[in-house]
Amino acid sequence: MNGEFFPTLYLVVGSFLDPKSRQIRLGGTETYSAALANLAYRKGSRTWILQNGQEPLQEILPSGITVESWRDVTDLRRRLGVLRAQNPGIVLQYEYTFIPDASELPCMLVQHGVGSDGTADSSNRSSALLWLADVRRRMLWLRTTLREHRWCAAFSRVLCVDTNFINQMRANDPMSDWS
Repeated sequence: MNGEFFPTLYLVVGSFLDPKSRQIRLGGTETYSAALANLAYRKGSRTWILQNGQEPLQEILPSGITVESWRDVTDLRRRLGVLRAQNPGIVLQYEYTFIPDASELPCMLVQHGVGSDGTADSSNRSSALLWLADVRRRMLWLRTTLREHRWCAAFSRVLCVDTNFINQMRANDPMSDWS
């Protein structure tokens, strides 16, 4: 390892391994997770991928990746507590799964981008309905922005794969350190 330290990784994802075929699913999150886990393996570290799923799953892949399923956030947090007590490491969440408390840090959020801004309107709406839709959109945007700020501020770091998200957060809250 050349004196390098690579931490144990706990990746919290929506999906990774198909429970029936035991094959890695196709998709950006799954590809990114596999690449990160393989890097950890090459650096002499371990990776647990905890995926949301109703079917119980515990599989160890040839590359040393352990894949487990969780049904609800309470079970997930309990399992992460047990794993991290045995093997301290960093949790990476790919979705807004839970807001970590101080005992669950370090915990990173991997932000994959900004979703739809909801600006698509049909061309046959009256101006009053368009105005009302615009007011509603602005209120939803404000609520979403405040929620995302609260979520992001709770994590040790936010890793932005899509720069649109970080640019939006910088514009909405320029006083925070978004570097």
